[in-house]
Amino acid sequence: MGRIVLAAPPLALATATLTGLGLVHGLPTGLALAAGVGMSFLPAIGLGTLFSGSEKTIRGWSAWVWCAAVLLALPLYFPGDRELATQEGTRHLVGWLGPANADSLGRAAGAVVGLLGSDSRPLAPSIDEALQERSKSTPPSPSASQVPPPAKREAAAPETVRIPYLGDKSSLRIEAHVDGPESGELFTLLFDTGATFTTLNRESLDALGLSIPPDAPRVTLQTANGRLEAELVLVDAIWLGDSPVEWVTVAVCESCASKTSVGLLGLNVSQRFQVALDHDRREISFERRGSGDDRSLDIRNWLRIRSQVTKHWDGRIEVDLQGFNDARQEIRSAVVRLECSGQSFAIQLDAIPPLGEASVQVELPREADCSEQELELTRAYWGLDRFE
Repeated sequence: MGRIVLAAPPLALATATLTGLGLVHGLPTGLALAAGVGMSFLPAIGLGTLFSGSEKTIRGWSAWVWCAAVLLALPLYFPGDRELATQEGTRHLVGWLGPANADSLGRAAGAVVGLLGSDSRPLAPSIDEALQERSKSTPPSPSASQVPPPAKREAAAPETVRIPYLGDKSSLRIEAHVDGPESGELFTLLFDTGATFTTLNRESLDALGLSIPPDAPRVTLQTANGRLEAELVLVDAIWLGDSPVEWVTVAVCESCASKTSVGLLGLNVSQRFQVALDHDRREISFERRGSGDDRSLDIRNWLRIRSQVTKHWDGRIEVDLQGFNDARQEIRSAVVRLECSGQSFAIQLDAIPPLGEASVQVELPREADCSEQELELTRAYWGLDRFE
């Protein structure tokens, strides 16, 4: 009886750690538990038999020796996993005590193992670094945490268009064709590199057959006449010469119009091009960028994002992410950055229908702390279908 009492604590700790290690690395619960029990008890019995005769029983000293060997050697093969594995394995073994008790005992066991010294996990790259690395290699098959491939180019448009301008160097006006749901019109717009959104006045929207719904999204604009709140609408396309930009968010702004223009050409159109001014020829050249398919600047005002984080009794952390599309056009995909107490996770939503919603459920690393979280849309892509 004394042997069992002496051997129980190290065997329990070793079993919990090895079971948790399997769980952390994706083994099914039953297999992880069987491996944890077998790899804890059998070597301890073997040590006791090897040095104390043929009696196949667990000896207290052999259990302690084997437990120490497991815990000290684990960081050499699985750096950063020791304390986490102990916590997860303990939670599973004592799960019958209830989630709160299992969580407390798991943290206590992890703290005990933490006394053995530092076991630092290798620093993971940030999301931006990871995306850059992915762009250098052939992308794997899509999954819920990967950035989508670039959307197809909007029509077989020329690489560069040159548009003559009117006005002086401080006030450049160009003509652009704007498509609405019913008709298209040629408008004169002020080329404004300081405007985030393209703007139109209400008379122009009426000509395009666009109405402003009462629940239209709103933004605050900084104009020459001060700050103002403006409703947003979605136009089908804006053409710079023969080069279209599909599904452009336009702010309704009366004070942005003048006697010579009906609004502003903003960055949500012009940033899709390399822009060059030729004042001798009085023209602006727009060269389409090779990686200009990200439309998050337009889409962020039409996409409402919600998340719910659930921590299960066994330590699993799941995130339910929902996206609500308030636009009349499909959002092909959207990448959301979830910030959890200093950790960043990229989650992808696909095929969010017009005026509809989509959701995805993903599992976070078990050590993630999402008691405080922030959501940010980092990339988004319209479903492009006008010029198929």
